[in-house]
Amino acid sequence: ILENKNAQFKPGQSVSVELIPRYPIAEVPTVSVTNTPEGIRKIQIVRENVIRDLTPQILGQIGPERLFVSAPFNKDDEIIVSTSQPLTDGTQVQPRLTAGKTQDTPAAAPGSQPSKPPEKKVSF
Repeated sequence: ILENKNAQFKPGQSVSVELIPRYPIAEVPTVSVTNTPEGIRKIQIVRENVIRDLTPQILGQIGPERLFVSAPFNKDDEIIVSTSQPLTDGTQVQPRLTAGKTQDTPAAAPGSQPSKPPEKKVSF
């Protein structure tokens, strides 16, 4: 039952409720959701090498470390879990692939490429 003493709600009036998320849903670590100084929740993502701030709708918590959230995510967005420095919305970043590579490692080590399969002979 909805309280309506002042008749602010009229029959047939349209309303918007947040029961059904409007954006894609993702499961994220709770540490990836922070608060702005204004008290608004925020998730930071990397989208096309640019930091973007999204305002998520918190849908539910899964244990102490995970949340279901809804936000305007794109398919290739990457959620930022932690940073060593604050990142502002719009900051451009360049990924560097350094894991497992050294200066002396050749691009393709011998034996890392599969050998060519034997040709099949077909006769008619």
